[in-house]
Amino acid sequence: MVYSGKNYVGGLFGYSKKVTVTNCYSSGSVRGDQRVGGICGGLLGEGDSIFNSYSTAVLDGTGDYSATRSVGGIVGHANLDKGDGNETRMPGNVVKGCIAWQDAIKTRTYLGPGFEGNDWYSSGAILAFGATHNTYADCYRKASLDFRDYADLLTLYSQENSSPETPLVVNAVDGNTHNYPYHGKAAAAGATLTQVAQGLGWSTDVWDFSGDVPTLK
Repeated sequence: MVYSGKNYVGGLFGYSKKVTVTNCYSSGSVRGDQRVGGICGGLLGEGDSIFNSYSTAVLDGTGDYSATRSVGGIVGHANLDKGDGNETRMPGNVVKGCIAWQDAIKTRTYLGPGFEGNDWYSSGAILAFGATHNTYADCYRKASLDFRDYADLLTLYSQENSSPETPLVVNAVDGNTHNYPYHGKAAAAGATLTQVAQGLGWSTDVWDFSGDVPTLK
């Protein structure tokens, strides 16, 4: 279990500057106040990236001392630690070929259909809150994921790959200006994590695919 009462909490690391993560995974559970991710709390450097990695870490933040906002299956934040201007910012972060295999992603504070209160940073199946001009590609979430953000207007949906040339498209919600999640796409119902990873072409030199969940050789 990873727990912090602070920001930027991740299953492998809190936040980064000048890092590339490849062929990694996390499990167990991850809990923090905000900006919480299965792999990392934040990609905060220009070009920081995560490739071919997965998380099964429990991110159900409905209990005490769990996240109030910005919970991501893989990454919490990827926007140079900025709150505004995410629709034009180009930090060069890449999240590609990653798999969020959680049963549930939920924030602790649930305000119903409105936006009362201050818990207004989005959560996401893959990435909670990022810049639209990052590269998000070929990422999948568990088909049965139980997703609940702080308001029921912020729902789970599938998104196409993005790049600086083809920015991420998000479903706009009136009254919310901090809604920049990346949910990736749902894996096929009944598929195993191993099958999804194999479909993405993860290397057999690195991964053992003999079970339902890949392990490192």
